[in-house]
Amino acid sequence: MKQILIVDDSMLSRKKIAKYIESQGHHVITACNGIEALNTLEQHEIALIVSDINMPEMDGREFFEKLLESRANSKNVPIVFLSSMAHSKVRKELQELGALAVIEKKSLQDLDPYLAA
Repeated sequence: MKQILIVDDSMLSRKKIAKYIESQGHHVITACNGIEALNTLEQHEIALIVSDINMPEMDGREFFEKLLESRANSKNVPIVFLSSMAHSKVRKELQELGALAVIEKKSLQDLDPYLAA
């Protein structure tokens, strides 16, 4: 059982994503923005991050950049972005930074290969 961090400002989205990931047999920890996620990563061993892109305080891209700049082991945690606006430009930029994928929120089954890895 992997421990997965979900980062999304929408409580409804966090619950929906958590329910799906837990149904696949994984443990879920949630954060409502990038700042909270960085703090969570300092306290927990995480196997995969599933993050929204558009969030207040610290969006997904800024969170990912801060994560990559950190000296902690958490900078090596794989990250998949979920967004209702997975535009090709944003997708390309995030994948160039090292994201595993950028997929649409409505397609949670597209997470399966990353949950199985």
